[in-house]
Amino acid sequence: MSAIEELHADTDHDDVESHSMPAEGVKLVRGSYRVEAFHAIADSDLIGALYRMMHEAFAPLDELTAMRHCYDEDEWDGYMRDSRIGKLVLFDRSEPIGVLTAIYQLELAPWLSPRFLRGMFPGRRIFYQSDTIISPEAQRSGHAGLLLEVAMRLAREDGAIATFSVSDYNISWGFLDFIQAEAAKWCDGVVGEIDAHRYYAFDATAADRPADAWYPQHAALLADTSGATGPASS
Repeated sequence: MSAIEELHADTDHDDVESHSMPAEGVKLVRGSYRVEAFHAIADSDLIGALYRMMHEAFAPLDELTAMRHCYDEDEWDGYMRDSRIGKLVLFDRSEPIGVLTAIYQLELAPWLSPRFLRGMFPGRRIFYQSDTIISPEAQRSGHAGLLLEVAMRLAREDGAIATFSVSDYNISWGFLDFIQAEAAKWCDGVVGEIDAHRYYAFDATAADRPADAWYPQHAALLADTSGATGPASS
């Protein structure tokens, strides 16, 4: 049982709106690259390769953002094998270099409020784009655009609303601008903020330290974003 299945094993989903995912198969071929859609990934070698790629791409973010990004190996294995979560995998010939995941049954994401999203977009089909991951060696080369192109075109064909979250760090180096540009390029789409959630800290000893001593490491990291090479991921 996957980590997500365990979270919901005791929950009755009979009243959950059914959301079928796009059909499996190759969705795009461009030169040596192809994007293939999966429901459940059964190939352990592919899951392992995607896990290593995810860890290499996301590990830096666990020092730059408050929200956890990296999965452990068992969580990732269950995530990839869960047939209720859509995956778009980007290959360069036979090598996986990117993956985008989408949750169509909103109740499977315990951090989301389906009532909020369905109230904001009544009568619309909605999915949550959970992860967009590109191999560090392939970042900043337009490869994320291939995954987003397929995801956006599928959303347009289906009349669906794609929701996602982006950390302040990824906004600081332009990831949100990139998503907006891709939306305009492939489907005349519009990206807009629907909510915001920030992490705060209270330090009872702050008065004993200089004002510029508050989290100096993070301040320096955020300041160093010119020509940044941060992960192309959510």
